[in-house]
Amino acid sequence: MIFKNKIFVIIGGEGLIGKAFKQHVLINGGKICSVDILKKPSSLKKNEIYIKANISNLKNIQKILTKTQKKFKKIDCVINCSYPKNNQSKNLKSIKFNDLKKNIAEHLGSTIILCKSALDFFKKQGYGNIILLSSIQGIMSPKFEHYKNTNMYSPIEYTANKHAIIGIVKYFAKLYGKYNININSISPGGIKNNQDKKFLKKYRSSCLRKGMLNTTDLISTMEYLSDERSNIINGQNLIVDDGWSL
Repeated sequence: MIFKNKIFVIIGGEGLIGKAFKQHVLINGGKICSVDILKKPSSLKKNEIYIKANISNLKNIQKILTKTQKKFKKIDCVINCSYPKNNQSKNLKSIKFNDLKKNIAEHLGSTIILCKSALDFFKKQGYGNIILLSSIQGIMSPKFEHYKNTNMYSPIEYTANKHAIIGIVKYFAKLYGKYNININSISPGGIKNNQDKKFLKKYRSSCLRKGMLNTTDLISTMEYLSDERSNIINGQNLIVDDGWSL
């Protein structure tokens, strides 16, 4: 039971990656506060609580941390898997300033507020861990040839957001690392989710073994970053992409 007696807050806990992380933690003895904007799941596992909340609101973030601490007495790790898809452009011609402003502010603004609140909580607690989700598009531009002759598009605001996540990690690690707090990010390759077959074939050609990832391919990295083995890993971005970025 690698997560025995460990308490996780997973933002976006009902999404593809968040749900995989949540299930792995619960199976391995941990306890979860799952946070999402969806309605409460019909059934919750033992050692799991659910909070419906939008983290763009500071009061909501404080409520999440307070309720989790009250229920489980502590928090060991906060993971943010959320990403706002509203106001996201469909193509370069459709970009509007107000939509860009809303999408970027909602993702980066909420991430900064979440990190600051969690870091202050961990500082008082004496330890803690934060994991953010960036992307391969946080380290490189999209491979536009993969999208040719498909109905898929890679929004520029997604690339901008994911680059910024890595900067946020480094900024806060420098400020709070001395308080026995770690903050790192994971940059996954694309996650398989019923994408166009033409895209999947082209994407696979840029990889080494399997191409698009399953959510379970990220679990070992999350597990490593969330426990004592990675205590000296701080302010880093770990790439999990089957060689896409080589």
